[in-house]
Amino acid sequence: MTDKKTLRSQPYWIWILSLVGLNLFLLVGIGILLFSYLGLAEENEQYARLLGLNQKEESVIEQELGKSRQFVTGERVTVKTIERDENQEMWDDATGLAVVVELLVENNHGNTFRVNPYSYELFDEEGEPLLLDSITFDQEGLDKSLEPGTQGSYRLIFDGEMGEGPYYLVHYDTQWKSK
Repeated sequence: MTDKKTLRSQPYWIWILSLVGLNLFLLVGIGILLFSYLGLAEENEQYARLLGLNQKEESVIEQELGKSRQFVTGERVTVKTIERDENQEMWDDATGLAVVVELLVENNHGNTFRVNPYSYELFDEEGEPLLLDSITFDQEGLDKSLEPGTQGSYRLIFDGEMGEGPYYLVHYDTQWKSK
């Protein structure tokens, strides 16, 4: 007769070593995936900035109004104007005048993409961020995707609060200043 032991009668150290080994294997696998992901993100400065991985002092590229800037995401952005507009209606409970940013976005990438107004931040003269007004999203252009090789004009409307300007529009690592 063979001397087979049931699972319950196996020594505890075999179970403990099995569980520890499995846990170590899973932790090493997760660690490798995490480091490879972070390594890929750090290779691209813009994505590293978006993910908050850029620990060195960031340099902001200052761009003039009317001049284009090409981004690694495949978009070429031209900020035409940044100015207050007393006649612009707003939908939200606005506390100030509208600050309107007019953009021209070109898709120089091989893929279709949709312009994301939240990737643009507007700051007043004191560095306080201004909020996008909901009327921004009522534009037909924001509902459409930009095909490769095409361009679109957009108006981003921000609640100007009580600030007088100058205003600073930031998109990734680039900043445009109003006149």
